[in-house]
Amino acid sequence: MTVRPATSSDCHAIAALHATSWRSTYRNILSDDYLDHHVVDDRRDLWEARFTKFDNREHHIAVALGGDAGTDVLGFVCVLLDEEPEYGALLDNLHVSPAHHRNGIGRRLMASAAHWVQAMQPDWPMHLWVYEQNLKTVAFYRSAGGVSVDHRVIVTPAGNRAVVLRFEWRDTAALARLLDASFERQAV
Repeated sequence: MTVRPATSSDCHAIAALHATSWRSTYRNILSDDYLDHHVVDDRRDLWEARFTKFDNREHHIAVALGGDAGTDVLGFVCVLLDEEPEYGALLDNLHVSPAHHRNGIGRRLMASAAHWVQAMQPDWPMHLWVYEQNLKTVAFYRSAGGVSVDHRVIVTPAGNRAVVLRFEWRDTAALARLLDASFERQAV
């Protein structure tokens, strides 16, 4: 598996993986109608718009590649500096193909995000919002040293209300070291 910066040619693979991830993970959070009939178009529109206005000084999108030819998008991460700067860098998306969960891909992508934030805004924390009901992902962020610092009720893309938690990493250099060390332990 390799991690590299995404390009516009990855747009549709990212959108498809995003929709697949939501269908797998958010089945009891978002409506079945939305997940079955609207999520694909919604995620495609989102990623086409993102890549149209992409600025590598404000946005970091990376993909994890693998598979037989090493070209399948197994996961992706997106960090935005211009979305919620009052909280620091926003880790807006981190998704891994459901077939490749628990293989270290999420940690590698998160390390990519932490290293990028360190390079761009070394004194900034990194944060994200996660559905409270998404228990496995909440546990993943806690295991990566994230601290739940806030919560709110939002209207989801499906139109229903849900509680989201804001996780924060005050020290992205420490986060990068923690994640890098976990890769080194796996290699031994």
